[in-house]
Amino acid sequence: QFYDVGAYYGYFSIAARRMYDCDVTAFEAHPTFFATLRRNVDSRTMCVPAAVSDEDKSQEVWFSAFNIFEGVDNLPPEAMKPRGIGATGKAKIAFLRLDGWRKSAVPDVVKIDVEAYQAKAVAGLMGTARQSRPWVIIELHDPEKLARFGTTNAETIAPLLAAGYEGYWCGNFRDADARFEPITAMEERLGLGVFVR
Repeated sequence: QFYDVGAYYGYFSIAARRMYDCDVTAFEAHPTFFATLRRNVDSRTMCVPAAVSDEDKSQEVWFSAFNIFEGVDNLPPEAMKPRGIGATGKAKIAFLRLDGWRKSAVPDVVKIDVEAYQAKAVAGLMGTARQSRPWVIIELHDPEKLARFGTTNAETIAPLLAAGYEGYWCGNFRDADARFEPITAMEERLGLGVFVR
């Protein structure tokens, strides 16, 4: 079972289905992206219109392309930044913890790409991580993007390392010469982390 957290239009969901013939659960909170996701994937992909977080709730948010801003009445300037992709505006969405999600099988792999929201997503899956030990793949971010959540990459991954996961880091994951190295000290910049049992 592959969990695609921040599924966008579904390209990781589609790749997982075709490469590994596994069932997929795809989580996407943005209403416009979710509608496209549902059109793109097959019947073995369960599409969930929700943001993965550290609590279960329903709340109005502001979307700026991929980015979620929870304080809709006091938006920072970056919330209005033109990003060229997707709709910008308010929407009421569901938030859920993966630890409480029981409508599909326990994941073998969890991919998280949620534009700096990953600390909350990781916190909401730690019960599953400790019990079932799925691999976790996380896009991590630079300090500027993380500042609005008051966290760091090091704080994001600390629960996984404390639970006995081995972590690997790639700071140039979009380059042809991309290379993963064991995490000894977490870098505070854009990169990809892979955490294995």
